[in-house]
Amino acid sequence: MKGCVSINKYNTSTEDFKRYLQDYANMTLTPAKNPPFYICPLCGSGGHGNWNSDGAFSVKGDYWTCFSCGEHGDIYDLVGKIEGIEDFKAQKDRIFELFSSSGTVINKNIVPQKQRPKTLEKPIIKADYRRYISQCMNNANKTNYLTERGFTAETIKRCKLGYDSKKRGVVIPYNRECSYYVIRRVDTEGGKSKYWKLPTEEAGTEPLYNEFALYQNSPCFITEGTLDAISILQTADFIVSAIALGGVGYGKLLATLEKRKPLFPLILAFDKDERGRETTEKLSHELDNLNIPYIIAKWTVEGKDPNDMMCNDTDQFAEDIAQNVLAATEKQENPESMEQHEGQPLQGTETHTEEASLEESEIPPEEVETEETFNGIWTAEKLYNDFFDKLNEGFTCISTGFPKFDRLLEGGLYEGLYILGADSSLGKTTFFLQLASQISAGGYPVLFYSLEMSRYELFAKGISRNTYDITLKAGISDRAAQRTRFLMKAETWNKDDKQRHDVLTAATEQYLKESENLYICEGNNGTNLDTVRGIMTKIKSQTEKSPVLIVDYFQILLMTVNEGTDKQRADRAVTELKRISRDFDVPVIAISSLNREGYEGTVRKASFKESGGIEYSADVLMGLQPQGIEDIDKKEQKAYYDKCVAERVRTLEIKILKQRNGTIGGEDVFYFTPAFNHFRESEVFSDVAEGDPTDPFKNIAQMVI
Repeated sequence: MKGCVSINKYNTSTEDFKRYLQDYANMTLTPAKNPPFYICPLCGSGGHGNWNSDGAFSVKGDYWTCFSCGEHGDIYDLVGKIEGIEDFKAQKDRIFELFSSSGTVINKNIVPQKQRPKTLEKPIIKADYRRYISQCMNNANKTNYLTERGFTAETIKRCKLGYDSKKRGVVIPYNRECSYYVIRRVDTEGGKSKYWKLPTEEAGTEPLYNEFALYQNSPCFITEGTLDAISILQTADFIVSAIALGGVGYGKLLATLEKRKPLFPLILAFDKDERGRETTEKLSHELDNLNIPYIIAKWTVEGKDPNDMMCNDTDQFAEDIAQNVLAATEKQENPESMEQHEGQPLQGTETHTEEASLEESEIPPEEVETEETFNGIWTAEKLYNDFFDKLNEGFTCISTGFPKFDRLLEGGLYEGLYILGADSSLGKTTFFLQLASQISAGGYPVLFYSLEMSRYELFAKGISRNTYDITLKAGISDRAAQRTRFLMKAETWNKDDKQRHDVLTAATEQYLKESENLYICEGNNGTNLDTVRGIMTKIKSQTEKSPVLIVDYFQILLMTVNEGTDKQRADRAVTELKRISRDFDVPVIAISSLNREGYEGTVRKASFKESGGIEYSADVLMGLQPQGIEDIDKKEQKAYYDKCVAERVRTLEIKILKQRNGTIGGEDVFYFTPAFNHFRESEVFSDVAEGDPTDPFKNIAQMVI
């Protein structure tokens, strides 16, 4: 037939074979007395002509469901169950054998009319069970089933679990939009199946539980049961990702992964029984064929499934989860094991882990599959609910530790890309190193990605800064303060001068305390933004917070970006920095040099023009320059600049050149003491009364005096 290709198991995709489910059903199943339903070949329901929602076998599009026994799947699952074929490749070969002999043809674009199913596309069903689920949530305390299974009140509320008194079962929503749910019956007497599921005609086919967790920035656990996935989430304080298949059928998972591969390796965590082991083996084979990295979970806790293990030994179960995540993350460090896919962020060794809970981060499958939201596009109605959920959670706003600078930035640092440019010798790195310690002292993790200075020099600069700050606040001579180079000599730490020794000791203790959330990554030939993304994931998995990223500095970063012109590499680097900011919901700060326009003069937006598109892509663009240089005649600016950098204490200003959601043109004045790597805002101490407990150095200063 012209335009058609004979069915070929080598050039026909998994999705193409699924179209023959209806044909296969007609060939193998017995029609029920109430068409178009069939008698279930697995449990025998539907053979008495008294169909209800608890007893019928339905074939709809590419999927089948039995509302009695709860089994469901696609043509591969049905062939496997009816004919006892376990291997997925063998199932595909069997379908090929059945339909190639009858002259049936498969083509991605052309299907003969006589073979075309009545419905090629899944119907768009916009079910909304929010009111029902809300009522069930209010009845959650009418059963002790969930608490006996080890779930806390916080988890029950967070995952919107409830209780249906009529069906006598626990209601488990599959997504935040409450467009699908199942009921786990508490009472299964009388031969009732454990699970009651929604009719396909009403709510569509059963999706994966928490499907969007597959694409979060962390390895994702794959479990059989929904309560198993929730057990992993609860035990790990919702900082890991987990989904459930709703059984051992993995056809929907493979179909989802074929459309879009995950960013990180999967962790297969099926039950420890024979079916679980068989599913693990079969799914492993399919993932290998799709070139999707995975590991098989290793458990030291006794128990038949994750929920059982959580109940038996929560602490050890938590440790096992962490070890499995670490193993999957280490597998991710092999770049050859992951493919880069169009439209996805660059991949690294690393949870932004977003929390894989229904309450906060999970996006329902309907938002991907329907016409309202697709490929990351949101309708106003969907975004309305999501916006206020995020508003209640709180948008990121992190103090810099400089009060006036915070006000200049409309409250602090928000998610977005911040670029600060300055000429040499003005202390760009020093400023942001101090900023990093101050953010760390505020309780937020910071990753300082240094492509220029060694970790030892950065450490010494931090100690030097504190020695000067202590002398300044204690009102003693700065002879007791230490320069960076002297701190990198052993004799400095062994001198007998008591005052210097006390200051150095106090400065070191203070640095260790204020910088306990500061992480330094030295750039080298083996590190790039993929590496940075992975490190950020590891930090978040340990601290439960995404780290602020500071890159020192942008022009050296370009050397780690392969191929393309300088501008193309700069554009790619900027794009990835913005993606990191978005994915982890944190500020990303990059230090930049200037072009000739900004040398020894006023910093303007044009000063960044030879650095790719950063002046356009940055959310906030800042310039560091000598205070008042804009008021100096252009011919005299170089002399003014030289005079400034020759000062023992330089008076500088940071000017806002661009602020996407704030005012521009504002400036903040700083006094910079380069000898001791120290910045302070002008008149910063006027806001701190004597003896004010908000002074972080009060106790240290008193000790030194």
